[in-house]
Order: sequence, then C-alpha cells, then structure tokens
Amino acid sequence: MKRIATYFSNVFWHLLFISGPVVLIVWICLLAWLIPIFSEMTPQNATRQNLTWWFLVRDFRQLPEEHRLPLVECYCREFGPRSGKIPEFEFSDFIQNQIIAADTTRRDRIKQELKVAKEPEKLLAIPVPLQERNVMLLAKTWFFDQMRQYEQTDFNGKKERLAEMVAEIKWWQKFNEDFFLTTGVKTYSISESLDELKMIFARWEAESSPEDRARIVAFQPRVTAALVTDSVNEVIGGDVSKTIGNVLSVFSRPSKEQTDKADGKGRVVTP
Repeated sequence: MKRIATYFSNVFWHLLFISGPVVLIVWICLLAWLIPIFSEMTPQNATRQNLTWWFLVRDFRQLPEEHRLPLVECYCREFGPRSGKIPEFEFSDFIQNQIIAADTTRRDRIKQELKVAKEPEKLLAIPVPLQERNVMLLAKTWFFDQMRQYEQTDFNGKKERLAEMVAEIKWWQKFNEDFFLTTGVKTYSISESLDELKMIFARWEAESSPEDRARIVAFQPRVTAALVTDSVNEVIGGDVSKTIGNVLSVFSRPSKEQTDKADGKGRVVTP
C-alpha cells in the first residue's frame, strides 16, 4: 500500500513538473490578450484589435465624456472613410446566422419603439443590445460634434459644413449596404430606414437635456433635407434638384410646436 501511495505521489509531482510551466505559459498568454482589451479606452491604447474588442465586449457608456470624441476619431480613422481602406466582409455560416437573428430582433424592437416614440420613459425602458448601444453612443457623439461645428460656422460656411457631413453619412450608408449584402440580411426599405433613424433621434432626445433636445430638433431636419437633396441630385441633377432641395429645406425647418416641446420655451433660431 505504501509503495502504491509513493508511486502515485511520484506521478503527481512528475505531471505537475511537466504541466506547470505549460499552464503558466497559457495564463501569461491569456493575460497578455485580456489586459489590453480591459485597459483604459484611450487613443494611446486604440490599436485596431483593441478597438474591435472594445466594441464587442466593453460598455461605452462607462467612458468619461472627455474620452468619447477622441474614441470616435479613432474608429473613423481606423475603420471609416478617413482610413482610405475599402471595407471587406467575410463571415462563417454560424456568424451570418447570428447576425440575421440579431437583425430580426432589431426590426421587432423598432416596431415596439414606434408605439412609444412620444413616451420617453417607456422608450428608454426598451433594452438595446450592448454592441448597438455602443454604435448609438459613437454616432451621437459624432452628431453632437458636427452640430457644434455647424453652430459655430458662419452663415456662408454652413452649406459646406452640411455637405461634408452628408458625404460621411453616405459613406457609412454604403458600408451598411455592403455589410447587409455579405451577411444575407434583408435590405431595409426606405420607410424602414426612416423609422430606424426616427427612433435613434427619439432616443437621443429622450436622454438629452432640454437645451440639447432643442438643438437636435433644430438641426436634425436640416441634415435630413441635405441628405434628400444630395440623393435627388444624384438621380436627376441640375436645377430641378436645387428647387426640390430649397422646398425641402423650408418644410424641414422645425415647427414652433416642435421647439416648444423640445425646450419648453419655443424659440430656436437657426439660419
């Protein structure tokens, strides 16, 4: 019996001696991979790999306000139009099925949101997946920065500011179209796209201060009109698109009722 115990003891220490270094190496590799992902989300740590994993597993709502715009710049520089790269997508069948399932869930959620669009508390109570929340926060940060630049630009430069904004939005629209084609997700119709955009702005308004709500109400229609005008210009061109754009810009200005609801005062004046 003693001999058997000694044998198993020797085997145990022998295995420990062999496997110990292997386990240690595995843990070191795991920590080397995890530490950057869960490190502080700053431009200094924003490698392409970290940006990808941050988006997938970190909650951007935990970001301090001063770090949000720099993070947006990192994503635009690495993945957006400023990267100078053409997006390429390739997914396994399993990932494609997960994306299609997530998109189906999102479409159903938007239908729910439309029913409570004018009830901020109920709207914000509808849960949104982590990755989509992260997208919304990045987009909101970018939108507010663009809005600030527009407000600080003189009258003659506002049209150019809007044109630059439209160009970047359209780049991301093309990005989404290519993504949908690759994953097999059913393309959104115009009405579905407008409903989704409406709900995004509704959430931004619901979670913003009265002052920022008034700014969104004043600026959003101008962006929408600029997008429509640009699309019309691509299709028909010429003076006709300018005429349609001018008409749209008039009708897209926020009504007094909208501004009253947004800031409680009813006075938002923009050129």
